[in-house]
Amino acid sequence: MSEQDAKDALAEWLALSALQGWKARLFGAKASASWTAAILSSLKPKAHEIEHGRLRWLLRTALPLRDDFSIIFDGEALIPAKADKGRLGRWNLGKDIVKVPKPAPSDEIEVREDNKVAATSDLRYGLHHPQLGRLTGYAEGYKDVLTEGKSKELGRSYGFFVYVRGRLVNVDDEYFGIDSNLLKHGVFARFRAVIHADGLDSELQSTRESLRDSPRIRTLRNVLHGIFNAIRPKIEEAVDSENPAKRLGRRAADTPGSLTRRPLVALAQAALEGAFRSRYLVVPPGLSKPERESFLEALRKRLETEDEFVSVVDLSTALAPDDPVAVYDATTSALRLNLLHPFVGTFIDESSSASRRQPLELFALSEVLLEAHLWQSGIKREQISEVLATRDELLRTLARQTNRRSAALIAQDLRDARNDKRRLEEQLVAAFESFGFDASAIGGSGNPDGAAYAHLGASEDGNSRRYRVTLEAKSTESDGKTITAKTVGVSGIARHRKKLQADHAVVVGASFPTRPTKGVAAALVDEIADDRAKNPGKTITLIAIDDLATLVRIAPLRHLGPSALKDLFETCSTDIQAKAWIEMAQAASTPREPFKEILETIWSEQCDDPNAVVKYAALRVALKNKPRQVRKTEEELRQLCRTMSAMAPALIKARQDSVELEVPPKKVLKAIEQATNDDSDDD
Repeated sequence: MSEQDAKDALAEWLALSALQGWKARLFGAKASASWTAAILSSLKPKAHEIEHGRLRWLLRTALPLRDDFSIIFDGEALIPAKADKGRLGRWNLGKDIVKVPKPAPSDEIEVREDNKVAATSDLRYGLHHPQLGRLTGYAEGYKDVLTEGKSKELGRSYGFFVYVRGRLVNVDDEYFGIDSNLLKHGVFARFRAVIHADGLDSELQSTRESLRDSPRIRTLRNVLHGIFNAIRPKIEEAVDSENPAKRLGRRAADTPGSLTRRPLVALAQAALEGAFRSRYLVVPPGLSKPERESFLEALRKRLETEDEFVSVVDLSTALAPDDPVAVYDATTSALRLNLLHPFVGTFIDESSSASRRQPLELFALSEVLLEAHLWQSGIKREQISEVLATRDELLRTLARQTNRRSAALIAQDLRDARNDKRRLEEQLVAAFESFGFDASAIGGSGNPDGAAYAHLGASEDGNSRRYRVTLEAKSTESDGKTITAKTVGVSGIARHRKKLQADHAVVVGASFPTRPTKGVAAALVDEIADDRAKNPGKTITLIAIDDLATLVRIAPLRHLGPSALKDLFETCSTDIQAKAWIEMAQAASTPREPFKEILETIWSEQCDDPNAVVKYAALRVALKNKPRQVRKTEEELRQLCRTMSAMAPALIKARQDSVELEVPPKKVLKAIEQATNDDSDDD
């Protein structure tokens, strides 16, 4: 079709005021040499309901980041929505990237400038290689990944885009043949490079849409890999340094409102009106109806913006161990991760980069949203509570089962870790878990190495017996060294204890300078005594690693759980006193406990109803109704089941509220007998 034929065919349409701007694009000196025009008519009625702004947004969302893919909407060149993903920078070859790192052959590459090209063009500067010729283009890095979204259906937005004489030759191969394992995925998904390599025209296949493999192409791959390595540190640094709350808020704000904003507002409204008691969402109590409406409107507005959706991600020690993984404060928009929750304590590493914590932060936010979704779905309150309680128990079990060991193995690992601070911290937490505490690692500046929570029932007079212990691990570089008083740091331990609102603090190390010298008490002993005097009811207890290992080993045999160990913390300050307490416990006789009856009853309950868990309350009733009555409180049953679990961890699972057998009682009893005999031999 000639130009005049095209003008005649489009005359009716180009006469419309809305299309006046297209004449210069289709005809004239600056028009494309060839083009195709399509006119859509007879659209369905729904099409006329699409608003101008909505259509513009849809087109931007569907537009991939491609230099050769553009849309002009009502005279405006649309910018792909992915361009808003926080571009970190644009680095031109030969101008910003002048030295290409390995595996590129940097000694064979030189910078060249073409003065005939406009100074603003990406093609003015470039790199020259004897085999590849002139290479021009640029590389970009983004804060967010470019791999997701609607636009990926029309074309990719990340990776390498290699053009030979204006034609993209790797449409479906973002890696350009480079082994993807050599390109860090998290960074590569935020990276794009547009490279013009016109010197490779002779390497094109007959279709002119791909390149045949050759030494020149392999050299180009090395150059491209080097360009990626040049940009990679910039992306990693930006991602690691970005505020976690801002990153999380941006992801949440970009998510459809039906998945995030609306469920949260619905849950907040229910909590404010007293219709639902949320465990994951905190709202201010006692608001009047006008105040509630004002609060909800402010919440809606904050949830619409990425900077206010999550104001801060707080690694909190203020929450209790039995609180959920995370809590969202609807007043401040703070997302608080519960460092005392075993799941968080197991999988978070405060010393690692922020980007490494991102999956856990996203998981925590999704847990908050899960409760909101359940409520919005119309599920009954009791069912929501039961589902979330079961899920929370699963998370706790998964965390504890990550490295399930017997008491004897934990004791040995504790001894072996005396010269490795990180391992000693881990084994200290494991030791307290084996005692029956709800224990988790914490660490980080201003925090203890761990914390342990004793879920004890109330006393006969109704007073709470629950208590919390902070855990401090003090390692030595080599055997035979004593932990100094300065390393112990009594004042710092007291601050940690106060911060976590704990009752006791336990400090574990190889040995401590606590023996008197010429009749004068050691300075460390005086400091601890002074702390006890100033803080009634609060204690610090030093325990040698070898003695704690002994306690771990004998605890299942002597039925030493949180209730019994409370006496150790209250009566012992020094490692010498703790050693005497442990030796006395080891020498004490142990009453015969009805392990056989308990196991047989658990197994019977499981067989009667395979789909139900055996709660300690139900177990207590079932044991009372046996011909040979067994009278135990729920707390006593919990401790006895934990005792058996410590000796046969793979066969019996003792949780906070329920217990489960993996095998028939005979096999559990055999494993317990073996563990008992092994420990008797050690004694």
